[in-house]
Amino acid sequence: CWLGQRLDRWSELQLTDHWAVDLPLGLPFKHDFYGTGAIEGTGKLGQTKVIPATLFMQYRFAEPTAKFRPYVGLGVTYSRFFKNRSTAALTGVTGGTPANPTTAWIENKWGLTPQVGFVWSINERWFVDASYYKSFLKTTTHPPI
Repeated sequence: CWLGQRLDRWSELQLTDHWAVDLPLGLPFKHDFYGTGAIEGTGKLGQTKVIPATLFMQYRFAEPTAKFRPYVGLGVTYSRFFKNRSTAALTGVTGGTPANPTTAWIENKWGLTPQVGFVWSINERWFVDASYYKSFLKTTTHPPI
């Protein structure tokens, strides 16, 4: 399933008629980062990629044979940041030079991820599983030590 900037694949284990564990797997997201505080307004300072691994516990309403089954879930997310790229703006505000540009690293973080969704059974072989979830985490970008 193609969702925005990411290709997703699901791995789900139905524990009971109503409880399931879900582990969505996908390609990394790309994010731009900007300064705050004294360097706010200097523009884009860099770019990074992140792979968020989320393990959900879900509760599915209705019976397993129902055509429409809404569900709610709560997940724990670990976000790993990699391929950090800095811009000339970051080098300029930190005193670096073109010969020795400033680089940055981003802290990997844990966060909570609530989820709502539904499964709609079209027939015995086909179904639609749609969900919305948002990870709540805050990380910090640091210059190298």
